[in-house]
Amino acid sequence: MKCPKCYVKLSEGKQQEFETLCDHVCDPNNEEGLPKRPTFICTNEKCICSKIEIFWDEDGNIYGSTRKAFSFDRDEIKTAYPSHARKMDIEIYKKGQKKRIDLPAYLMLWVLKPMIEFNYKANDYGTVLKRTWKLKWLKKDCWYKKDQWGYHTYYTMSLVNIIHFLKSKYTQIQLVKRDGEETWSYKSLMESFEPIKSWDKRWWRHTELWLSKIVFRKWYLKSKKS
Repeated sequence: MKCPKCYVKLSEGKQQEFETLCDHVCDPNNEEGLPKRPTFICTNEKCICSKIEIFWDEDGNIYGSTRKAFSFDRDEIKTAYPSHARKMDIEIYKKGQKKRIDLPAYLMLWVLKPMIEFNYKANDYGTVLKRTWKLKWLKKDCWYKKDQWGYHTYYTMSLVNIIHFLKSKYTQIQLVKRDGEETWSYKSLMESFEPIKSWDKRWWRHTELWLSKIVFRKWYLKSKKS
């Protein structure tokens, strides 16, 4: 692996005890202690990474005082390359890449705010191999609602999810037509048309009910009469 700052090959450093993301998730209380793991360091005397206490693990993740080494640039990629961590910087965190495009709310008559979200496929060098996009709608009262970290909180429902929902309902209806009403599919379908409980404030549940009543209204009315 190479240093992301000076591009010089990293050298193997001393083994150290440090907490990985996996450790933090699986054993946050660290009851069994941390094992000593191999580390990798930059030995280029002209590189700032060799002058402060930072190192990389086998996956390419960086540990130590990254603020000094990288001027605390939030989107600067700090992982070594080639590595799995460098790939995840692009695919999960989208560092250095365009994350989304916010579209004007008047396109949805100010009821919802449309947004285009980008996703990426990359290799271990952090090179983007493919970019895809997904159209989402933001709930009005969450356009400017911020959480404790300062990021916008979104409640979204993508076009793909809507199409998938309608296709699943259509498939269930076809199964009922084929197998009759004495099936779990029929019971599930009829329950999906029932009014939502007053305590259920999930907007996407109300959207699904509204879509079901419009798209499959003819089938529902016919089944209800029978």
